[in-house]
Amino acid sequence: MQRRQGWEQILDAEIRAAAGRHFEWGAFDCCLWVCDVVEAMTGVDMAADLREGYKDRNGAVRLIRKAGCRSLSQLCANVARWWALEEILPLRAGRGDVVLVKENGRHSLAIVGTDGRYALATAAVGLGRMPQESWVRAWRV
Repeated sequence: MQRRQGWEQILDAEIRAAAGRHFEWGAFDCCLWVCDVVEAMTGVDMAADLREGYKDRNGAVRLIRKAGCRSLSQLCANVARWWALEEILPLRAGRGDVVLVKENGRHSLAIVGTDGRYALATAAVGLGRMPQESWVRAWRV
């Protein structure tokens, strides 16, 4: 998987476009938004088999289990392996890379933003900034 020419502008546009969106399971949640951004930057939809498969948290958990995984972390690792994304140390992740973050005991998928110091994940409205200290796994896009 390779990033398209101009991926930096694409990343910035995706971040701006998410600013006013409201969180919605199966449409604008952490996993699908990150996969949308990766698709915009690379042309590859890593979530093609997951889309429209759930509408709430319980549905997301069922989908993770149906994929043979026990956690979001395991699902992310399996999808990354399938698409040949290299797992890297979280502090080596850079702009446009995917990170798994842990805040308040919960995992979320995020993408490293413009400044490279924060990852961005869906929030109730728009995106939340996740500091590097919360990054627990990372994959190079």
